[in-house]
Amino acid sequence: MADAKLLSISEFAKLEGTTRRTLIFYDQKDIFKPLETREKDYRYYSYEQLYQIGLS
Repeated sequence: MADAKLLSISEFAKLEGTTRRTLIFYDQKDIFKPLETREKDYRYYSYEQLYQIGLS
């Protein structure tokens, strides 16, 4: 997947109107997973996931 199509956890949280901590909690509880996790547990999300999470 091309990096240009991915959002960092901070970017995704800002667009969704939530916090990084909430997204990390959702990931840890298997409620909502990032599209990709890279070294050092960096989480990346797609724009399409903004519609899937349903927090807005």
